[in-house]
Amino acid sequence: MARAARPAPALADAGEAPLTRLPGVGPRVAEKLAGRGLLTLQDLWLQLPRQYEDRTRLTPVRALQAGVAAQVEGVVEAVDRGFRYRPMLRVALGDDSRATVVLRFFHFRATQVAQFAPGVRVRAYGTPRAGQHGLEIVHPSYRVLEDGEGALGDSLDPVYPAIEGI
Repeated sequence: MARAARPAPALADAGEAPLTRLPGVGPRVAEKLAGRGLLTLQDLWLQLPRQYEDRTRLTPVRALQAGVAAQVEGVVEAVDRGFRYRPMLRVALGDDSRATVVLRFFHFRATQVAQFAPGVRVRAYGTPRAGQHGLEIVHPSYRVLEDGEGALGDSLDPVYPAIEGI
C-alpha cells in the first residue's frame, strides 16, 4: 500500500517552528536563545547584525591608526611568550611597508604558539591601540596563510550579538 505524500509546510509555518527543531539545539541552548527573545526560526531569521567588519581590503601596517579597525597581512618577524602578571603571547608582524605591528594574546594554547613561527604569513583583523613599542592589536581574529592562499572576501562580514554559553 502506497503512502500518501504529505504536503510540504508553507514557509510561514516553517518560521513558526521552535528552534529545538534545528540540529544541535536542545533544551539548554533553546533556553539561552529564549533569554535573547529568540523562540522561533523566524526570530532567528530576523536577528540583525550589530555591526559589519570590512575584510575586503588590506591596510599596510604603516597606515594603521589607533582606534580604527583594519585588516593587515604580513610575515611573522618574532614571537615572544612571556609572563608579566599573567601569561602573554606577543607576535611581531611586518609587511612590505617596512613597519611592524604586535599581535598580543592573553589567552592562548601551545598549538597557537606553534602556528606563529618566524617567516609564516598571517592575516589579522582587529583594532590597533598604542602599546609599549608602537601599535598593537589585542586578541585579533587571524588566519595563517598557506602558500598561494590569500584571496580577500568580496562582501562585509556581519557580527551578531554574542549569547553567553553559545
